[in-house]
Amino acid sequence: MSSMLEYISHQYSCFTMYRTLTVQRLEQRFLLGVDPEIHRPTIRENLAKYVNVLRGEFDYHELFVRKQRYYAILFMRRIREDERLSNWMNKIWLKEHLKALGIPTLAKYYSSYDSSPSEDLLSKLTNYVAKPAHLSEGDSVYVVSNDLDLKSGKQVDAALIAKRMREAMSLRTIAWDTWGTRNTRPGILVEEMSSNKDGEYDSMPDEIKVYCVWGKVYFGVWRRGDCYQNGGFVYRDHFEDSLSSKDIQWWRKMIEYAEIVADGSDLLRVDMFINGGRPVVSEVEIMPATPVPRPLQTEMANLLNHGYSLHRQREFQH
Repeated sequence: MSSMLEYISHQYSCFTMYRTLTVQRLEQRFLLGVDPEIHRPTIRENLAKYVNVLRGEFDYHELFVRKQRYYAILFMRRIREDERLSNWMNKIWLKEHLKALGIPTLAKYYSSYDSSPSEDLLSKLTNYVAKPAHLSEGDSVYVVSNDLDLKSGKQVDAALIAKRMREAMSLRTIAWDTWGTRNTRPGILVEEMSSNKDGEYDSMPDEIKVYCVWGKVYFGVWRRGDCYQNGGFVYRDHFEDSLSSKDIQWWRKMIEYAEIVADGSDLLRVDMFINGGRPVVSEVEIMPATPVPRPLQTEMANLLNHGYSLHRQREFQH
């Protein structure tokens, strides 16, 4: 009975996720006018090399015995049980991992798995972000600039943020999130706030969600302010016509950072802030379920299927 209920719950979660992403994709195409042509990244030319360095936690070759579609690929990532994936989704662990890789991140003011930040500490900060290390979808995240939460547009104080962080320690992520996220160790992280593209702190930071396939950047989705995709799409191999010369500099740096972080993964989204032209890595996503146009979905699925086909050939030869 228990296993049947778990199966029904999983099927319902998958249906809910598919329905949500389909609606968002339609809005994206008809309201935002976003439906870019397929850009075939140069990764196709050296795919075997990237497949050969695949990390164990990102190895899904047993599930690619036949061709898999994009949403099926996302769903298989949702249910994968691997403690190493829980680390990737832990914001405190990830910050230390990025530091070891030499990747720039925002300055850390506080982190703990055992307690939340004090009101006294928070009252001394002007621009900062307070967030749980174990939740997703921006849950219980506060982006504070001069006592204004830029996410909600509401005035906040140190006492309220401290209270919300204490409450967040006992919260769990949404039900249809990945096993890795749902089993991440609870904790709290307080860090420096990123500036926006222009180096100012009067609006939400400009964020680029960078999609990497086989450890190589494919494209990035630019979130300006509160609107996902508002800045459009930028690509690894086709960006000269879509970015200014100044923007090209930070985008090239993002490509460099993202590919260091994503090395050894089959599919990973690396989220970065432009930070006034000095990009920093914020988080990663092992199931990048934010909506992207169907042509890009298809190309990512093709790259993954082709890569795992090469993986099977290698296994057969050995």
